[in-house]
Amino acid sequence: MKKFLFLLSILIGLKSFSQNLYVTKTFSENGVYKSFLSEIDTSNGIINNNYLFSQSTDQSLLVVSPKYEAQSNSIYTFKGNKIYNNNGLNYANQTSFGGLPNALYPYREIIVINNRLFATRSINTSGMNYDLILYELNKNDGSIISSKTWSVVYTTNGYGTTVNEATSDIYNIIGNNVIKYNILDETSTIFNLSGSNLATSYKGIILANDRLFVRKADVLIHSLVEIDKTNGTVIASQVLTSNFENYYPSGNLVFLPESNEIVGSYYGLLTNPNSNKVLKFNIYTNTETILNLPTEIKTDDVTEDYWQLIVLNSSQFLASNFFESENENLKVKAVYNLLGQKVSLDVKNQILVIAYENGKIVKTINR
Repeated sequence: MKKFLFLLSILIGLKSFSQNLYVTKTFSENGVYKSFLSEIDTSNGIINNNYLFSQSTDQSLLVVSPKYEAQSNSIYTFKGNKIYNNNGLNYANQTSFGGLPNALYPYREIIVINNRLFATRSINTSGMNYDLILYELNKNDGSIISSKTWSVVYTTNGYGTTVNEATSDIYNIIGNNVIKYNILDETSTIFNLSGSNLATSYKGIILANDRLFVRKADVLIHSLVEIDKTNGTVIASQVLTSNFENYYPSGNLVFLPESNEIVGSYYGLLTNPNSNKVLKFNIYTNTETILNLPTEIKTDDVTEDYWQLIVLNSSQFLASNFFESENENLKVKAVYNLLGQKVSLDVKNQILVIAYENGKIVKTINR
C-alpha cells in the first residue's frame, strides 16, 4: 500500500510539470543561422529554455513545422524537401534525409501517424485550382512509397493538419477545404468550410479530446469553430473576445490535454511588428488566456523569429534523452515501474519512474 501511495504521489507530481509547450524559433547573427525549440511557460509566456536544432551559415537549412512521434521518441522537422529527425531532443543525434532544402515545389507540411511518415505538397494548376498531394515517405531515406492527389478549388486562405491515431485519419486544410484521409483503407472525404474570399482564413486544425476544431479569421473577427469529424458540418462557433487588432494567426494549433486547452499563436502587424501572442482556449469552459511571448529582436545584425508550436506531454513524451544532460550528475534514489515495484534503471521497453535524491521525478523509457 505504501508503494502504491508513493507511486501515486509521484504520478501526481509528474502531472504538475509534464505538460510542455514549445515554439520553434529562428535566430541569425552576422550570417550564422540557428534553429531552436523554445520552451514556453504556460502561465506567463516566458521562455524558460532554448534547445538548439541546427546551426549553419546557410539560411535554407533553418527547419520548421515540428511533429512529434511517441513510438520512436522523435521530433521531425523539414525545410524544402529535406526532413530532419531529432531523437528525443538529443540534437547530437539529428539525422536528415530526402530532397534538397530549396526545392522548386517544397513540402507544405509533414505528418506522423501510427509510426508512418507523410508529407504534403500543393501545386497551383490554374487560377484558384490546386492539387494537394499526400506522399507516404520511407522513414530511413525519405523516398516516396506512395502518393494520393486531390484537386480542390482554393477560395480562402488556410492550412494545417491534425491526426486521429485511434481511427488512422489525417485531417488536412487547404484553403477552405478539409480533406479527411484514412491511411488504412485509403478512403477520403472533402469538407467545404464557409468563406469565399481571401479575407477569410483557416489557420490551423486540431483534434482535441476527440472533437475537431478549426481556427477561423475574418479580418478582425477571430473564432474557433467545432466541426463534425465525419461530414464537416459546423457544431458550434465561438468568437474569441481577445483583442487581435494588428495581429494575424500564424503557425498551427496544438492541444494541451491536461488543461483541455487549444493553443494557437499570432504575430504582430503594423504597430506590433516584432511581437507575438499565444492564445489558450479551454474547450469546456470557453475561457481564454493570452500569453505574450518576449519581443523579437530585429537589428541590422540580429534577427529573431518565432514560428510554430509543439506540445510534448506526459501521455506522449517519454523523455529517454531529453533530461539526460540535465540529470546526469544527479543521484538516483529509486526506480519504479507503473506497478510501483522497484526495478533496475537498465530495464528496457518499459515506462520507468525515476526518483532522484534532490526530490526531482522523471518519467522515462529505455529503448
